[in-house]
Amino acid sequence: MKFLNRYTILTFMAVVLMSGCGEDKTDPLHPMDPPPPVKDDPSQPGNPDESTPLWITDALTESMWYSTGTLRTTSAVMQSFDINFSTNKIYYSQLNNNYRLYISWSGKNSTKHEGCMTLNYFGHGSNFTLEDTGAGFIWIGNYASKNANGEYWYDQVVSRVPVKDGATVNPWDCTDNYYFDETNLSVAVDFENDRLTILGITTGRIRTYKLSDLRALPIESITLNPVTYGGDKAPDAETTKTHTIQARDCRKVTPIGDFSIQRWNGVSWQGFDVSGDLIFQMQGNGNNNDGAAASTGWLLVYKLDGTIVVDRTPIKAIEDLAKLKQWGITDTGYMEPEGVKVRGGNLYIGFASKGSKNERRGTIFKYSLDALK
Repeated sequence: MKFLNRYTILTFMAVVLMSGCGEDKTDPLHPMDPPPPVKDDPSQPGNPDESTPLWITDALTESMWYSTGTLRTTSAVMQSFDINFSTNKIYYSQLNNNYRLYISWSGKNSTKHEGCMTLNYFGHGSNFTLEDTGAGFIWIGNYASKNANGEYWYDQVVSRVPVKDGATVNPWDCTDNYYFDETNLSVAVDFENDRLTILGITTGRIRTYKLSDLRALPIESITLNPVTYGGDKAPDAETTKTHTIQARDCRKVTPIGDFSIQRWNGVSWQGFDVSGDLIFQMQGNGNNNDGAAASTGWLLVYKLDGTIVVDRTPIKAIEDLAKLKQWGITDTGYMEPEGVKVRGGNLYIGFASKGSKNERRGTIFKYSLDALK
């Protein structure tokens, strides 16, 4: 195949060029990363042949391979992603040392991140939405609390955080906050259709609001449940504190959609999105990183009232272990679902891919929404 020949040549060139460079032990480059796509070549990732709409039940093809990129660190899987089409940058969240979230960004098929900011004590980072206005903002869960295992969960607040390369942000640095009286929440926002949706990770409850109604609320003082943070490798000593913050009290707004979703034993929830009057949710798990069996991934689509539009449907592409290995995505089939986004009329599904070298990267597949019409 021409694709494989080009891939082999570029990989060899990368190895030669890297041999003269000092090793970056924190963020090593990887000669097996996919090469940058050749412009307008539909056989390259990120340049799909749009003449053939693709859906999640289709087998893996080169047309659906949007990107495989290196994030801030290769020692942690990505937790979520979003795409800025005005700058052609992909944004990723990664959990590092439990207390710290990296938000990094780069172009498609990148071999190194271009920018990064750090969020301390925000939680798991399992969902966020990028707001593309000026320098940009992310909407993300905040004010998590440390549990007995040293992990940070139970976010109590949604915060709108300015994106700034090199910044380190603590929960109490945020001034644009939204309170829902939901513990362990995550958030998705559809700015075009005036929607904000929260998912209670513990309760399974999904509530959707008009974003404009929430933004019209006054800012007032709200006292949160006590949170524990710090200790271990964190920059602060372990502390338990009750915070009173300035926030919008979203309990005063009636949601336009409210329902709960079912859990399947042993199946992880892996991010969600809101687009108009539809909720998209990913579920699934990575395999044992040994190539013996495929990873699992399912997409579910609901209306705002919980009516099922697409029942729990498997992602066929991640079952093709041979192609995933052949194309250099993963030689073990490890493709843990990590996020879903609806952007520009298309569906993007993110996967934390890694292989036998245990180097984590972010892979994104792109699909058409024609099946929902």
